[in-house]
Amino acid sequence: MPTTDLATLRDAAAHAWQLAGWPTPRLEAWKHTNLRAVEATSWTPAPAAAALDLHTGPLPDTVGTLVLVDGALNLDASTLPEGVQVRSLPEGAPPQLGSIAETKRLEDALVARNLAKFDRGVTLHVAQGVVAGPVELRFLTTDRSTPWEAETRVFIALAPHAELTLVERHLSTSDRAYLINQVTEVSLAPGARLRHTQVQRQGAAATHLSKVAVHQERDSRYEAQVLQLGAALGRSDIEVYLREPGASCQLDGLYHGRGTQHLDNHSAIHHLADHTQSGEHYKGVLDERATGVFRGNVLIHAGARGCSTAQLNRNLLLSDKATVHTKPQLEIDNDDVTASHGATIGQLDDKALFYLRSRGIPKDTARQLLIFAFVAEILTQLPLESLRDGLHEELAKRLAEQTGEIGV
Repeated sequence: MPTTDLATLRDAAAHAWQLAGWPTPRLEAWKHTNLRAVEATSWTPAPAAAALDLHTGPLPDTVGTLVLVDGALNLDASTLPEGVQVRSLPEGAPPQLGSIAETKRLEDALVARNLAKFDRGVTLHVAQGVVAGPVELRFLTTDRSTPWEAETRVFIALAPHAELTLVERHLSTSDRAYLINQVTEVSLAPGARLRHTQVQRQGAAATHLSKVAVHQERDSRYEAQVLQLGAALGRSDIEVYLREPGASCQLDGLYHGRGTQHLDNHSAIHHLADHTQSGEHYKGVLDERATGVFRGNVLIHAGARGCSTAQLNRNLLLSDKATVHTKPQLEIDNDDVTASHGATIGQLDDKALFYLRSRGIPKDTARQLLIFAFVAEILTQLPLESLRDGLHEELAKRLAEQTGEIGV
């Protein structure tokens, strides 16, 4: 993986950001997400050392917890797991930082902005052959009287045949406006495996923009579970580069929008070598006036033979005013592949609802049962029982607030 002096990369990124500016819907990758209101806001940079506000305790079934407050690592509140080396950014920046996430394309202007401006974050390194985790990476946001922003950077490197289960949670109790622009770079050496769960539960007025770029070498595996529940505007963007034979990835996601939430899910998977595999399965549940976006692009490049991929996006609309934009894509430059993709948009099954009600189940409870049956396939894949149970309870509460009845 090529490396360049970080100062040089940051200067180039600052220039790219100055030229490109905020992405607009004129770009295909941002066609359904408008940042005009975000651009017009006067954001105050968050201080480097924010006061600690835990909001909630650690997940009980983890072996380590790293706490970042407004994006800054708080070692006093963290428990370092054995086999994982942790450093604060930007002081502990590894030489590969900035070399995985693309900054030259117009659609990646926010990645360039982050690289030029980031002043906080964390690196995690797992040594060769070490099996670590589950580890929680907990981002806490504080409450401020004026709109503020944080440019946060994360770098994760797994040495050959290392394994890590990482649960990344973004939590907030603030209902004020703030902006998080986070870029995560992942480097997986031969035989390494990362299971990466991201849970976004930002405040009701927040903007949360996340980019994850993954570099994979021979026989490595990246598994992602992305859950978007919070923020007024949330965007998850994952880009995976399968660079050597045997590399594989699986991207799964769940987004639940209500009110006027806008939840965008964007991904790109590059098959750059023979016999690489990928899968993608996202589900959306949208109510009231919420908007969901799914755009998944799988690119099987010329010369990458014997590759396979499968992609599916399914959406459930609970209101006639909810909206979803879905666009699964395949770009294939050779014939020696196995590929499939699809998308569905529907409403609750009237026959199933009638059946449950005929058994004496109240309407709102029956609706919740059908919704949970729809999302269960994603929730059951989460690595921690406490996380699955907590999200099940939270979804039940969110649905009850809309239906007026708790029945799950």
